[in-house]
Amino acid sequence: MTFIYFFNQIKRSLPKCIDCKYYLIQNQRENKIFESSATAKCRKFLSETADGMGAEYEYAYIVRGEKTMCGPQGIYFKPLNKTK
Repeated sequence: MTFIYFFNQIKRSLPKCIDCKYYLIQNQRENKIFESSATAKCRKFLSETADGMGAEYEYAYIVRGEKTMCGPQGIYFKPLNKTK
């Protein structure tokens, strides 16, 4: 039981991409409320396009999965300034 409690505490303390200022939803301009997190990108990291014609933002799930980028701990996380 102690391990489950410890694991849940770690999980809660990790920053979420959706709360980061670098998080970019593809259809953010059209004000779509429900958007898949699989298509979300991170403005912090650029990657070369497949056709070699320029750079584009890297997918957020890839950035969080790579230790050389933001990693599972979210080392480049910057809080989003939410204004109401």
